Amino acid sequence: MKISFYKKVVLLILSSCTLSSCTLSSGIKDSNNLISDDITNTDLIIDVRTEKEFSAGHIPEAINIPHDRIEERISEIEDFKTKKVILYCRGGRRSEATKKILEQRGYVNVINVGGYEDIR
Repeated sequence: MKISFYKKVVLLILSSCTLSSCTLSSGIKDSNNLISDDITNTDLIIDVRTEKEFSAGHIPEAINIPHDRIEERISEIEDFKTKKVILYCRGGRRSEATKKILEQRGYVNVINVGGYEDIR
């Protein structure tokens, strides 16, 4: 079975990130609706698809911030400016647009891994 480059990247990230070690900033809920006040040096995975798309299936560790709401919700992820932020959507276009916005706002390690179907 051949695995795409993006899928390998996401699998590597997810395999190194467990619920006990992946915490999110206060006010951001992970896939199990747990809220953590602690910040670690782990990655943040953002699904930039719509809430409906996210509800239909997503990477378990991902949070949902639709690409058209990133500007208004950027304060929720402010603590991740110097950490790895991984973005995905349906095909890669929305996550690329979101990547550019985050980089313009000073995020230094933003990665667009493309489409959900390609990486799950």
